[in-house]
Amino acid sequence: MDLEDPTYVLPPSKHGTRAEPRIRPTRVLTALALVGCLLAACSSPSVSASQKVCNDRAQLSSSVSTVVDDLRSGNLSKAKDDLPAVRDALNSLSQSAQQLKAQETQALKPQIDNLKNSVANFKNSKSLSDLQSGLASIRSQVESISSQIGDTLKCS
Repeated sequence: MDLEDPTYVLPPSKHGTRAEPRIRPTRVLTALALVGCLLAACSSPSVSASQKVCNDRAQLSSSVSTVVDDLRSGNLSKAKDDLPAVRDALNSLSQSAQQLKAQETQALKPQIDNLKNSVANFKNSKSLSDLQSGLASIRSQVESISSQIGDTLKCS
């Protein structure tokens, strides 16, 4: 019986329990390396503020186009149903724009605020001509903001 042998396990004690085997340093290091690899695989690179604004710009344009298509096809109820997506995309753009550099944020804030007002007023439209006029204004503002974002942030 060699007590220095790392594979040696003490025989059961009088109480019927076995002594714990020794933990080998190589097993600990291997386990730590495995955990480190798993953590590295799970982490993803964060999206930059500029890229987030570019993505939100595209989402806003897409959601406005959907509402425009709904109205062109004469489907007013679908346009109403799709309008919250425009508000959500605009709110997301507004939030991500706040993460930009101060100068970029200040340049976009007035346009975003005006667009928010236009979208809020759009839901109060009573006639088809009011809807079309409001949507034309919204679409023009989205194109202007989209162009400014693309030029400023070099969106692809």
